[in-house]
Amino acid sequence: MRYGKALVVGLVVASVLLSACAAGEPTPGVSERHVAEEESLVEAPVEEGEARGDTPADGEEAYAEAPADERGYDETWSASSEDAPSGAGEMEEPALKGDTDVDSYDGEADSGRDIQATPAAVRQIEIREIEALKAGQSDDNLRFDAFQAFIGDVYPRHLDLIEDRVVIRVERPDGSPVHGAVVALEGQRGIELRTGSDGKVYLFPELYGVESPIRAEVRCPEAGFAQEGSDALPEQGQYGEELTVEMGCRRPEQVLLDVVYLHDVTGSMHDEMAQLQATTERVMAMLEETYGQSQGMIRVGGVLYRDRGDAFVTRVIRFDTPRGFSERFRQFRADGGGDKPESVNAGLEDALWMDWREEAIKVIVLVGDAAPHDYRDDPWERYLDLSQRAVEQGIRLHTISASGMRDRGELAWREMAVVTGGKFVFLTYESAAEDEPGGETTRHVEGYNVDDLGSIVFSLLKEEIDNQR
Repeated sequence: MRYGKALVVGLVVASVLLSACAAGEPTPGVSERHVAEEESLVEAPVEEGEARGDTPADGEEAYAEAPADERGYDETWSASSEDAPSGAGEMEEPALKGDTDVDSYDGEADSGRDIQATPAAVRQIEIREIEALKAGQSDDNLRFDAFQAFIGDVYPRHLDLIEDRVVIRVERPDGSPVHGAVVALEGQRGIELRTGSDGKVYLFPELYGVESPIRAEVRCPEAGFAQEGSDALPEQGQYGEELTVEMGCRRPEQVLLDVVYLHDVTGSMHDEMAQLQATTERVMAMLEETYGQSQGMIRVGGVLYRDRGDAFVTRVIRFDTPRGFSERFRQFRADGGGDKPESVNAGLEDALWMDWREEAIKVIVLVGDAAPHDYRDDPWERYLDLSQRAVEQGIRLHTISASGMRDRGELAWREMAVVTGGKFVFLTYESAAEDEPGGETTRHVEGYNVDDLGSIVFSLLKEEIDNQR
């Protein structure tokens, strides 16, 4: 560590309130391609003929014939090309970049057409016949020493990036947390982080490339007037300690929650896909039952990902009611993937581009069983950059590890949760050799409690809401 364990953080407490976003203006840093709600499209479910095999699926052939500007990539390559991304030798199609479904568009609104895809017949899922998945969870920000030990064991190269941190909590005079408060790092390329529903930002200096002494300005999230006489409050603290900033920010008139399910739907997920869909359906029903009386309070969308060379790389399900999302998500099946790593980064990037509401609590629930693929044009470690972008947008990641995940995947899942202030959840079984739900795990965690997965996910989302009530 090049600047020692102690640091001085200068916090300029300013009720310099953020300018209100004009109606319809996208969240800062978010593409306009998901902004025009009037372009809302119907999800095209995956057809049975889309399976990846020795012969290309119909969808892949059609894709190969599409003009370059419709494919979502800039350059072409083949398995024999020197410029081919690593691990791509099994395919001869161009490198796919952000290949999304009919719900995605490039931001050029076309008011003259309204594409409507005809959904396939919904596959019925009998939840009563599916045994509930069991899971444990870990808050690595609360057990940070154990998390550091895990990184030191499995991938010491990342230890310097995650070794030190500054925890900044913004609260009102009554102690309630301020969601969406802006922590602007002075002189650091305009980096602005946003607090989660618990009022906290987790700042990792090495990860963000900032040096001590760190000075930051803290502002309320809402639009309004500037208060004169801002004070600079220098604090002396150790890395890992929590610095609390008290500000008179107003309470939100209504608590809103936007959730995006970022879900692996490759073939390796096949053994648990029906159970995961049933679990998600149960969580959505619990949200509707608990908060259904508050119309528009909760929106749920999704990004489903596979890998390059499959029938698709990502498919987007636009924000809908919990029940509406559930009905669309249940139509997808697990297929494709080929090798173990998947296009996690492509999925996460699409999730960040979703049409998030500025004032809403923003949560991504990531479900998968494999690490990001390491492509030359998309290195596997890019999830760290995308996690930083999530913090800048005020988005928290709760990550769920399915069975069969290896150490590199666990590293990515846990780091994404730690950087964004989320929790790491992992499925548990009777034993490493049995696939029956139980209390055992091969993940590098200790001291966890086991519950059914649906209850855990619902509790995580409910906690996000309760933080602001």
